[in-house]
Amino acid sequence: MYSYLKILTLSFLITAGVLAAGGSQEEVVSADRDYRDPLQLKELISEAEIPYLLIDVRTPGEYAGGYIPQAINIPVDVIGTAIEEVDRDELIILYCRSGNRSAVATGILEGLGYTHIVDFGGISRWPYELAYP
Repeated sequence: MYSYLKILTLSFLITAGVLAAGGSQEEVVSADRDYRDPLQLKELISEAEIPYLLIDVRTPGEYAGGYIPQAINIPVDVIGTAIEEVDRDELIILYCRSGNRSAVATGILEGLGYTHIVDFGGISRWPYELAYP
């Protein structure tokens, strides 16, 4: 019972926070999804119900060796300047080889004022088919 109330309260607070920040219904829908989960990320990619940007922050050589479908390659060392034109409130999902560079990229983007960043971690967590250039 206590656990249920705790989850219900947390869900309410998250929803209220998104709405208080002027969030749209699309943001509320994405707030209850965890795109760090490979299945939920796969569903986002296939359904494309909300706008998002999936970024592989590995090197171009690593990217050429296979990437998550729909991902674009922006290496971590240039990410701060490469997405200057992207809306600061757009959903951005980052990944790399092991999770280290995506964590660094998350910090860079948060420092630049991006508000909806998901660190997927390492591509090794992706159990589905990869795409190739």
